[in-house]
Parts: sequence; C-alpha cells; structure tokens
Amino acid sequence: DNADKQLNQGRTKIYQLAHDLERRMREFDERVARRRYILDVNLNFHTHCEEYSDWLSQVELVWSTTGGDDDDYEMIVNNCEDMLEALIEQHEGAMEACVTIEQEGQILLDYLT
Repeated sequence: DNADKQLNQGRTKIYQLAHDLERRMREFDERVARRRYILDVNLNFHTHCEEYSDWLSQVELVWSTTGGDDDDYEMIVNNCEDMLEALIEQHEGAMEACVTIEQEGQILLDYLT
C-alpha cells in the first residue's frame, strides 16, 4: 500500500514536471517566433530603405547631368523633358515604396517600444 502511494506520487510528480516542461517549451517557441518576426520586419525595413536610397541616388545622378553640351539647348530641353516624364511615371511606385517603408518602420517601433 505504501509502495503504491509512493509510485502514484512519483507518477504525479513526473506528470507535473512534464506539463511544466511542455509549458516552458511553448513559451520558448513563442519567444523565438516573436524574435523571428521582429528580425524579418527589421530586415524588410532596412532592405527597403536601402533600395529606396539607391533609387534616389540614381535619380539625383540622372538629374545632375542633362546629357548635352552646354550650347545644345534643344538637346538639354529634350533630355530634361524625357527625365521629367520618367520621374512622373515612377512617382506612384516611389510613393508606394515610401508608404511601405513608413509602415514597416512603425511596426518595428511599435514592437520595440
């Protein structure tokens, strides 16, 4: 009778330890998932910032050179018109990129604070 009681107490203790271990593993998995999520958001945010910055540098480079002789005003005007048209076409994509970067940055800030 005493041996059965000790055996049952041992089983109960083992089950309690197993449930505690299971709970701890779930909590660990949740922490890992949260950290993975924040790393993914961080990577996306910084990648998009870098891409947008590169694009802006390219636009700045294009606009800093007109592609014509200083005396060839007709070519300069045509090149400027072409560049302006290209910039207008890229405007929507640039605005969408800005919104995406802002949203990712806000998610990152919200998560870190």
